[in-house]
Amino acid sequence: MRIRSFMLPLVAVGALSSPLALGVERAAAGGQEQEASAPTAVPRLVVLIVVDQLRGDLLTAYGEAFEGGLARLADRGLRFVNATHDHAHTETSPGHASLSTGTFPSKHGMVRNVWWERSDGGWTQVFNVIDEEAPMLGRPDLAGGSPRRLERTGLADWLLEQSPGSRVVSLSAKDRAAVLLAGKSSDVVYWIEGSEGRFMTSTFYRSEDLPWVTRFNLEEMPARVGLSAWESEVPEVFRTLSRRDTVPYEADREHTHFTHFFLTPEEQARESARSAALAAGAAEDTLEVVVGEAGSRATQREWWDGYTPGPDAAVLALARVAVEEEALGSDAAPDLLALSLSQLDRIGHRYGPMSRESLEILVHLDRELGAFFEYLDERMGPEGYVLAFSGDHGVLAIPEYLQETGRPGGRLARAAVDGLQSQINAAVRANSADGPEAVLRAMTEATRDQPWVADAWSRASLLAGETPDSFAVLARNSAHPDRPADVLSRFGVELRIQPNFLTWLWPNGTTHGSPYYYDRHVPLVLMGTGIQPGVREERVATVDLAPTLARILNLQTPDDLDGRDLFGR
Repeated sequence: MRIRSFMLPLVAVGALSSPLALGVERAAAGGQEQEASAPTAVPRLVVLIVVDQLRGDLLTAYGEAFEGGLARLADRGLRFVNATHDHAHTETSPGHASLSTGTFPSKHGMVRNVWWERSDGGWTQVFNVIDEEAPMLGRPDLAGGSPRRLERTGLADWLLEQSPGSRVVSLSAKDRAAVLLAGKSSDVVYWIEGSEGRFMTSTFYRSEDLPWVTRFNLEEMPARVGLSAWESEVPEVFRTLSRRDTVPYEADREHTHFTHFFLTPEEQARESARSAALAAGAAEDTLEVVVGEAGSRATQREWWDGYTPGPDAAVLALARVAVEEEALGSDAAPDLLALSLSQLDRIGHRYGPMSRESLEILVHLDRELGAFFEYLDERMGPEGYVLAFSGDHGVLAIPEYLQETGRPGGRLARAAVDGLQSQINAAVRANSADGPEAVLRAMTEATRDQPWVADAWSRASLLAGETPDSFAVLARNSAHPDRPADVLSRFGVELRIQPNFLTWLWPNGTTHGSPYYYDRHVPLVLMGTGIQPGVREERVATVDLAPTLARILNLQTPDDLDGRDLFGR
């Protein structure tokens, strides 16, 4: 079996642990080569697939093991191999919103999974798309989701506004993924509600369920939940593509190898309690420190088959039903099917990239996508649709694995957070008599002095564009004047952590969220009607995807997008 390569740029290997921002500035794309690859006819269906936590190098690292959908993307897709998210806070909400709107978080407003807003003279923590005023349909006691906090329209909105006969369907295991890929539209948007084990939506979108979703939940979902174990599916010959199956820095140090058995209710409760306690962070005096990705809301809703390939398979199965029931791609008005596949992220946090578990997830996804693409071929014809494929962010390798392989890496300890807390408080007390500007300068300097902090700026100077380096550009692309999102943002300080340094307090596993290449580099592939396969090595950004798809669909876009049409038209 030949090795299928996604042809990473030469900078990629070193850059995965490099502190360099790597090319925020981008050369303009154009020329005959660009035009030769551009579709000339409007497709009847655009399928947008986002894989959560799909770091740009993983498809190459595991390429030998793929023979389904991921192999097809490598063989038949137009691959932009140096694509990055060009914002600093690389998390699920900002990643999905940037892909769908063509703008940076500073414009679309989804600055992180969790941020703060002023309320009644104090600060209120806000959880991305969670909307108490739009409860889950049929569960008025359970907060639902909506795009009310999303400040920009996106591809779905442009399509529905300019093509009245078009339809949009957005599906995911995660609420924030399904909601944000649908933009501000209110067409068909469903996600898996973990406490129910079924696809649900909120009252923002519907007053009653679609019959075909109800039928799928009744007939299909019972067989997809309640399984007793996750068995290894990767052939023995490919298992050396990952690191060894059992290591002490994975998961909870107990569930570290195949076969994986589902957590018992007691284990689920214990894990939820641990997550809630850790996400609460440390509070002392006026500063509350919250680290890591707190956007998951540590409740039972994240635990449904949470660490298996099951939810991704369910999303793709429901997508087939949606194509047929909503008659997607059946007439001259083009439609959009947006799918976000979440399980690599859930597995990746516990086991890290290059783990056997991440290999298993991607091999399973390769098989499921292969079957799904074949279904689309039969339904639409192989030239009847355009498919776009990307990721919402990357991920840092588990620091202990980096150290094990001779590379630098570290994990933030509670003592480090407490040390920052103490120095900030001391700086405030020592400079309070000299006024707020002196206090801010002292806080910034105290933050910069921490060994795990690479740099710090005043939030005001960052928003004003006074900080010139490329990391500051990434941070500014993530900064919203009314939505402070970092540890010290509410107090006027923005910081950048050291590369390969894990700022979350779990003793095992890993996360993402930094401005470094390993967190920003993702695949970006186009495939289908009128798109010539090949490899493009120029610098592109994920905000380029929405305007590119808009041009493929012959749609007008807002004048102030941050992205550009990749075909240069």
